[in-house]
Amino acid sequence: MSATSFTDTSMLQEPQQNLLLERKPDCIVHEVFHRWSAVAIDSVGIPRITFNGNECIARCVRENMERYKPHERVTSDLEPFIVPGLSDRIELTTSQLPVFGGQPHGGGLHKRMPGSDEKSFGVVVNSFYDLETICVDYFRDELGNRAWIVGPVSLCNRNVEDKG
Repeated sequence: MSATSFTDTSMLQEPQQNLLLERKPDCIVHEVFHRWSAVAIDSVGIPRITFNGNECIARCVRENMERYKPHERVTSDLEPFIVPGLSDRIELTTSQLPVFGGQPHGGGLHKRMPGSDEKSFGVVVNSFYDLETICVDYFRDELGNRAWIVGPVSLCNRNVEDKG
């Protein structure tokens, strides 16, 4: 599909559930931008693994933003704050946060479907260990995520021969 992250693809939920009931796969790796897919997969009792094209550093920042909420302590969109808990100093402003989310001051964190990651068996991460050793270890050991590092995954190869 060529849908963007803002395209409503929820009309595919029922056909997906029917296909899953018919085929009964052992496990499914699903893309996070189809927010309804986790609900559809969970409803038929099939284990799932979440894929998100972000690397470990982005996931660590997001999880620590959700955990510590440093953006809620600033008084303007341009006031900087530090994302706590990481080995590197990451300084952001709420104006730099993704617009989909609804956090204070117009910035926001990506809102996931309830239980999307929590009910997942784990996540597939678009990175490689030698690039993000510290972040991968933190993501797995400190944040307690089951993760498979499979990158780099890229869309630079467009035709079938190059992808092969």
